[in-house]
Amino acid sequence: MDDQILYKLVPAADVPEDAWRTRLQWTTAFVGKQSTSFIHLLTGEQLAGAAAASFAGKTDVMLLSFAVERMVEEADLKVKMEAAEAASGGSGAFAHVYGGAIPYACLQFAPALLTIADGKHVFPLLSQPAPPPPAA
Repeated sequence: MDDQILYKLVPAADVPEDAWRTRLQWTTAFVGKQSTSFIHLLTGEQLAGAAAASFAGKTDVMLLSFAVERMVEEADLKVKMEAAEAASGGSGAFAHVYGGAIPYACLQFAPALLTIADGKHVFPLLSQPAPPPPAA
């Protein structure tokens, strides 16, 4: 798979405050919508369009960054790029994760609360690791 990291945009309330700090305990996971057999993730190129279509003007949007290799090798999930119609009307290859919830241990970077500038969400540099969590 070309994309080493896949993303999910979610309301901040859907992400536990300690998701990053406790990720290595493998005790919490992103569940997604219970009505589908997979969890839909995004490539870096799809983020801006998805944010505009689903979260326009919302200030409580979190970006989750999942490592594909960790999802496949360590969490035993299946990641497939599949053609699908997006709710926003777009089409193309979308990342679908099969096999259950995605453990927060698969996060590549700390969840990031997106800011808004000029009416659009501002995304962090997607290739830069997050700083370590503060010592408890």
